[in-house]
Amino acid sequence: MRYRTVASLLGAAILTIAAPAAVPADVTPARVIVVSSIAQLQSAADQAVAGDRIELVDGTYTTSGSITLRRSGTATAPITVAAQNVGGAEIRGTSGFSFSNADFVVVEGFRFTHSGTITIPGGSEHVRFTRNVVQLSGGTNWVTVTGNDAEVDHNTFQNKSTQGVFLQIAGPGGDDMAQRTWIHHNYFHNHTFDGSNGGESIRLGLSFRQLASAFATVEFNLFDHADGDSEAISVKSSDNVVRFNTLRNTRGSIVLRHGNRNLVEGNLMLGGTAGLRFYDNDHVLINNVIQGGTGQIIAGSGDIADDTTGSTSHARPDRVVVAFNTVVGNRTALLQVGQGTDRLGPNQCTFANNIFVGGGSGGLLDVDEATGTTWQGNIVWAGTGGNAPSSGYRVVNPLLVTDPGGLNRLSSGSPAINAAAGDVPRAGRDFDLQTRSDLKDVGADEFVPGNAPRRPLTTADVGPNAGAEPPQANRFEAESATIFHGVVEANHAGFTGTGFVNSDNEIGSYVEWTVTAAAAGPATLTFRFANGTTANRPMDITVNGALAADELSFPGTGAWTTWQTRSVTASLTAGANTVRATGTTANGGPNLDHLAIG
Repeated sequence: MRYRTVASLLGAAILTIAAPAAVPADVTPARVIVVSSIAQLQSAADQAVAGDRIELVDGTYTTSGSITLRRSGTATAPITVAAQNVGGAEIRGTSGFSFSNADFVVVEGFRFTHSGTITIPGGSEHVRFTRNVVQLSGGTNWVTVTGNDAEVDHNTFQNKSTQGVFLQIAGPGGDDMAQRTWIHHNYFHNHTFDGSNGGESIRLGLSFRQLASAFATVEFNLFDHADGDSEAISVKSSDNVVRFNTLRNTRGSIVLRHGNRNLVEGNLMLGGTAGLRFYDNDHVLINNVIQGGTGQIIAGSGDIADDTTGSTSHARPDRVVVAFNTVVGNRTALLQVGQGTDRLGPNQCTFANNIFVGGGSGGLLDVDEATGTTWQGNIVWAGTGGNAPSSGYRVVNPLLVTDPGGLNRLSSGSPAINAAAGDVPRAGRDFDLQTRSDLKDVGADEFVPGNAPRRPLTTADVGPNAGAEPPQANRFEAESATIFHGVVEANHAGFTGTGFVNSDNEIGSYVEWTVTAAAAGPATLTFRFANGTTANRPMDITVNGALAADELSFPGTGAWTTWQTRSVTASLTAGANTVRATGTTANGGPNLDHLAIG
């Protein structure tokens, strides 16, 4: 995998993380081919070459068979098949697009209302499905991904009343999983199937594929009235990341139904019955917020200890960490450990540094059955600790306040500040992506005076018309920095903010940012750049005058409209810091778009 800079859409930090390699968002087409019928579209697709962009003019089109994409692009020059205007071309009839060994292909901007389902199959890799509206008139599971390295982003999935899922990730063969699927910035809403099972918004795997590692990332998606199942995001595979999603007024929860070693981080579950539930082994659930409804955290019980065959049985949770979550609800048993006393309860699980605030009375922690459990640092208020070990929690008012975005946060003087206990994995940041201090705070929020960057996602952040790069508190635009021997320009597409810096072709030209760190410590500095030449344009990176990277390479990106990132790790001091990127050759530096701090 390569490193990508992923916008958090939290009104907050930007985070440099390992994510699936994706088709570039901004490329210069080799040709733009405009078509006005399904027959012309199919003909153009059959003759497409790498870099082509085929645009279907606005209108409503009725198919009697699949539109088959069988030509491949490249990593830097995908083939794009798009509506001429996002949402302007509607595909009705029996079928939409199908793929046949088509790699590096983008499908963009359509409204799909046809009856047949959509599948990105094995053998078609690096397919991007972006800025579409999916409201099919038939079919069970509307979109299925089986091929590797697919990207599903900025789509709307809406208005399903029958059994079946909006989006499922499967895989080739009998028990494998598609690899490195990246699902982000989608809007899932109004799934109204009222049956007992089979109406998830996202199903990531299947029972018989649960032992396969998918390495999928599901992030920055908005779920609203995802009511077709008790599981809005149903994970049934291993080694996945589910983070920074917002579930609002939703029946479905984030559920780790099968599989091992999944990370659930920084999700917001607001209203409805949405919460967290898990089975199987070695998961981490951290920095999540549940508030405003009847959602809870459920550590399930197992019919079996471990599933080694890919069955549909519930497997006992082993070695799961539930830490630094904030749960505010109007029900008792905000944390349910085990389900009954006649099964296999959670084993060697850790419940640490969580905040539970109830409706005023009753046991907020309910332990039906568990063995070898670790309890430490939890806070309970407006209710009792139930039958959990009294050494594992305090009954004290955490002094939560509601921020302008409606989220519960710590206030000054909260007993949760600097009160976390023990050593918990992945506890280096809070749900705002702020670095936690050595003396960490209990709950999802690390208290920083005057700083509340997280906000729930809204429809402005997701779906076909959302901006790909909204403003970020921890993204610093180059055009707003101090510039020595360079100019601000906006003549190459794909930049964030209002432009980029084109440094003079000389040794010593630089861009210098002033950035603020909440606490001292290491940070990742990510520079977004474009270099339309074939020559490397290295730069010295200094922080507060000290060299952090000697001649960091900024290689050619293929075009001035193709933006990439380079990252270094450096130590920041608490408060203001200066970060300078200085050209070290007569060519100067590349075009610099922004600096992100993660």
